[in-house]
Amino acid sequence: MRFTGVVLFGISLVLATGTLSGCTGSTPVDPGSNTVSAAPGDESVALGLVNLWRVTGAAGETADTWLRIDADVMILWRPCGGIDYAWAAADAQIITEPTGYSMGCGAGAIRPPAATWLDDATEFRADTGGWQLLDFAGHTVATLTIDGAPQPSATLADEYAKPPIVTEQTRQALLQPQPLPDGFTPATIDTLLGTWKPVGEYSTDPHVTFSADQNARASDGCNGTLTRWTALDNGRFLATVGGMTDIGCDGAPVPEWVSTAAYAGFADGQLVLFDAPGAELCRLDRG
Repeated sequence: MRFTGVVLFGISLVLATGTLSGCTGSTPVDPGSNTVSAAPGDESVALGLVNLWRVTGAAGETADTWLRIDADVMILWRPCGGIDYAWAAADAQIITEPTGYSMGCGAGAIRPPAATWLDDATEFRADTGGWQLLDFAGHTVATLTIDGAPQPSATLADEYAKPPIVTEQTRQALLQPQPLPDGFTPATIDTLLGTWKPVGEYSTDPHVTFSADQNARASDGCNGTLTRWTALDNGRFLATVGGMTDIGCDGAPVPEWVSTAAYAGFADGQLVLFDAPGAELCRLDRG
């Protein structure tokens, strides 16, 4: 377990960093290198985010704040302990979602303690020796640089005070996906808004509702989850992995489809989701 006395709001997915060979952390990037790979299967620029970063310029944070970024899990290190975040990125866009925290950072709280600057981050941009995180208006909300490491914490395992190991599994998780197939109209934020239900007959009510605040509520018909999402103009789709119960259900794995989708498009009035290798995950009608 990552935390001692942890409250989990969502789900944490941690790579088995000790089972595959690789390099510790990723190589810092130079300004101007925040470009998008043209070819599917190339490494995403988001791979450069995988490391242990000192956080500066973030509202409400002290000088002893770090952000450890692994393939789809961040740990925000504060003097009190840590806050878990799920994240997803495409091109220069990024979304985050708090999923849990160590008790030292908010005993008795229902949700993880606020880190508004990280919640507001929607874009990442290469900076000298690191990155800038920016909000929707283009304002820098934090700067990430390689500079030391957090002190050991009673509520966090020592391994999380070190940069993550960039394994082959990490690289595979952050490859550029296959593009939206020909014949599909790219989905956008505006065209995705509303409720969608999988094509077919179900005795339950599997669905997903995309809201304008870019939260999404998805259900397999019995189990529900809350996640963050966004879409680019070319149909590229991002969603964080939300936590949910595990009740057996005669439904459809809508939450899984949403969290693993890399592209979203429309054909014949239906919403079609595709995974990173380009396989069709599902078709949904407006609810």
